[in-house]
Amino acid sequence: MDVTVGLLMVFAAGGSASHQNPSVEVQEGHNLTLKCPEKPSNNSLENWDWKRIDDPTNVAKSVIFSHRRGIDHPQPQMEQYKNRALVNKEDLRRGVLALTITSVRQADGGRYRCHIPGLGSFDFTVVVKNDSGTEFTTPTPTMDPDATKEKHMVTAITVPVGLGVAIAVVFILMRCRKKWNVKTHRGSRDQDNQYGPVTMMPAREDENDAAANGNDPPVVVINGLRG
Repeated sequence: MDVTVGLLMVFAAGGSASHQNPSVEVQEGHNLTLKCPEKPSNNSLENWDWKRIDDPTNVAKSVIFSHRRGIDHPQPQMEQYKNRALVNKEDLRRGVLALTITSVRQADGGRYRCHIPGLGSFDFTVVVKNDSGTEFTTPTPTMDPDATKEKHMVTAITVPVGLGVAIAVVFILMRCRKKWNVKTHRGSRDQDNQYGPVTMMPAREDENDAAANGNDPPVVVINGLRG
C-alpha cells in the first residue's frame, strides 16, 4: 500500500499564508510519498532539499536529498535512506517535488522538511504504526532549561574571573620588570663608584729625579690613597 501526502496551504484573513505541519500516519512496511505543496511558476526546480529536522543541532547529517543547479549536491545522504528514498525526475520537470520512501521502518518516523529557495520550507511529521497499532516517531531533542541556565551562569562567572587573573598577571610582570630595571641601574652605578675617580697627581721633585734615573714611575693616587 502506498501513502501519498501533499501539504495544504491555509490562507488566513488579510491574505497571509501559514504552512501547516500535518501528522502523517503510515503502516510499517508500506511506501510513503511526501509532496511539497508549491511549485515554481516556470516549473523549474533546480535547487531544493529534503531533510530530517528532528535534531536541529545535527543539520550536517540530516540530508535525504539535495539538489543544486539541476544536479545532485554532493552532501552525504543519511545512511538509512540509501537505496530506499527517491525523487521522481519526471515530477521535477513538471515542477513537482515529491519524496518517496519505500518499505517504511520504525526509524523513518519523525519530522521532514522540503525546502525550495524563493518559495519556502514545508514540514511534515511522519508517524509509523506497526501491526499491533504501536506508533513510532523520532522526538525532537530539547535542552533542559535548568541546564541551560546553569551553563549561562558558569559562563558569566568564568569570563570575568579569567579576565581579572590575566590583568593581575600583567600587572605583576610589569612591577617585576620595573624593579629589575631599578636594581640593574643601581648595580651599575655602584660599580662605577667602587673605585671613585682616578686622579693623576704631579710627581714631586724627588720622584722626578728617581724617574730620571730610571727607578720608579710617577705615583698614582686612587680615592685619596697613595699608590
